[in-house]
Amino acid sequence: MTVYDAGTDGELTPASRKFWHDRFNGFGMWIIPFTNVHPSGIGFESPNAFSEDHLENLKEYARISHEQGAKAVIQLAHAGVHADKSMTRGNGVWGPSELSYFGAREMTDAEVHEIVHSFAYATELAIRAGLDGVEIHGANGWLIQQFVSATYNHRTNH
Repeated sequence: MTVYDAGTDGELTPASRKFWHDRFNGFGMWIIPFTNVHPSGIGFESPNAFSEDHLENLKEYARISHEQGAKAVIQLAHAGVHADKSMTRGNGVWGPSELSYFGAREMTDAEVHEIVHSFAYATELAIRAGLDGVEIHGANGWLIQQFVSATYNHRTNH
């Protein structure tokens, strides 16, 4: 469940802290939703995990969960063509193929590899933050699903 509750840099806000404290008390596990692995994939106000600067925020998610006796799993994602250009920090909108309807340009081979490494780096940050698991979000029209969809992916090399 995506809750659109992060601040402008993906940080927990007072309202989101209260939400996570109140909503998940007594749960065995909860998933931190749609966490951005790269600035080019930001589609809405959600947590970030693509910079060392995000580590303390991720640690806070782990702390909140563990204080409640629950495990915390982070959902890693990239919005692909559904990214919000105003939030992608000058990267524009990336997709498997150029899709003018979305204002997306085709990712270069180097960018495809960069995103793969971004998922790995976000996983490393999650481990260092003390989170208990990682979920790779590859559904609902986000970037990974876009690569396996003939609607979004017109290339022959990926």
